Amino acid sequence: MKNTSLSQEVLDDIATYMNDSIREDLHFRLAPCEPIVFLQEYCKRDAEFINVLKTEFGIEMETVDMENFFEIEYRDEQIKDLKEALAGIKRETGYFNPLKGNWKINCSSILTKLIQEAGRWCEHYASDLFIIWKYRIDKKLEDGSISTESFVFGFRKDGVDHNHKEWYELHKNDIGRYRAVWFLDIVVNDGKMEMILHK
Repeated sequence: MKNTSLSQEVLDDIATYMNDSIREDLHFRLAPCEPIVFLQEYCKRDAEFINVLKTEFGIEMETVDMENFFEIEYRDEQIKDLKEALAGIKRETGYFNPLKGNWKINCSSILTKLIQEAGRWCEHYASDLFIIWKYRIDKKLEDGSISTESFVFGFRKDGVDHNHKEWYELHKNDIGRYRAVWFLDIVVNDGKMEMILHK
């Protein structure tokens, strides 16, 4: 952009011309940020928008080498995904449904990993995992009360411990207590949710 200053009011006018899904995704990932940064990032995702800016607002943006941009972004995404896969990290995203007052998220990859771990490490009471999941997570998803929090799943010979990180910190050095430990971090922000399962 030749002029690097842009007011929030002008950006608000420009936003009415933007693709809703791109605009909302960027808002979720970038806000709060300077209006010019938001507009530059939007143009990277919607290269044709440069023409709208010029004809409707008299704003000239520098053209972006979209092929190179997407190649780099795609490569970076692949590297991140590969690192997470190697570390066994599972990540899911969801949203709050205000009409039903509940959270919508597909937790199947996370729950599958926990089930596999329970089957691998627990000789008895592996089904503790389902009781934990039903009352500590599913119930809160359904009634809309879940908030940003962390859970610990400690797999023992005789079941699954499911307390918060503080309790785990008190017992993590108990010799032979845990065969495996997984953490589930739930982050809730502005009607969106991310669940991250990691060691």
